[in-house]
Amino acid sequence: MNLDLILPTYNRAHIITDCLDSVFRANRPKGLNIRVVVVDNNSRDSTKDVVQEFIDKNDLSIRYIFVGRAGKSAALNEAIAQTDAELIGLIDDDEQLDPAWFEVAYREFLTSPELGYIGGPYFPNWEQAQPHWFPSVTKQGVAAIFKTLGNPDCHV
Repeated sequence: MNLDLILPTYNRAHIITDCLDSVFRANRPKGLNIRVVVVDNNSRDSTKDVVQEFIDKNDLSIRYIFVGRAGKSAALNEAIAQTDAELIGLIDDDEQLDPAWFEVAYREFLTSPELGYIGGPYFPNWEQAQPHWFPSVTKQGVAAIFKTLGNPDCHV
């Protein structure tokens, strides 16, 4: 089973390292081929250099895509159009994966063939103070994985 983990980013070289570290620390089950797709949405900082460092020093497959058209949707749609994996995972550059994230995703899609989408916890990397209205819990938000179902017109 193949999973492309799409990670859109824009001028976040200063925090993308934490996100990528969490991806590489996550347990990777045998039978799940993972490729990280970093989609640089026209960054003007050193994002490309930071990603290149990870490509050079890690054993996980990483693909860097530069998208000049502004907007997260443009970045995601371009990355999705370039994937051929059965599963597509989505995570933002200010999030960190739970160490069991890939294991749970693999288990659930393997044991439930009818499953089309799952979400799970991530750990935000706040650049500013956490908003007062945001719930105070250890694991916040949802990072998602969905099955492509062979649909070439799949868009975000």
